[in-house]
Amino acid sequence: MAIVLARNRHILAQMTPLKFTPVQQVCSVDPGAHFVQIYENNDSLLDCVFAFFEKGFDRGEVALVIATRAHRSGLEARFASAGYDVGELKRSGKYAPFDAAETLGLFMHEGEPEAFRFNALVGGLIKSAISRGAGVRAF
Repeated sequence: MAIVLARNRHILAQMTPLKFTPVQQVCSVDPGAHFVQIYENNDSLLDCVFAFFEKGFDRGEVALVIATRAHRSGLEARFASAGYDVGELKRSGKYAPFDAAETLGLFMHEGEPEAFRFNALVGGLIKSAISRGAGVRAF
């Protein structure tokens, strides 16, 4: 399962109101589905991503995170506030964080994403995560 988030006020203004909150929306995504969330600020983004991963932890799933340092720190603060031991989540493989810029650099070639490199890298991360859990939730 993957979650993709984007920041774009123009698109947000054109959308009709949701009948559920963003957190309810992201937590109701079916296994194997993708979800796109447009967000206004980092707090609302991180609240949704936290809820998404917390539901996965409850199911024994692995959280695969490719994000900026600020987003990883904010997410980890939410994990800790909810009583999770972030160090133990990392050691057990239940939480696998990666830096967005470093990861992006590994599959880009001449300013363009290269499919083979992307599939090898991200596919490898997902296969590794699957080997440690019942499923994978990615951000």
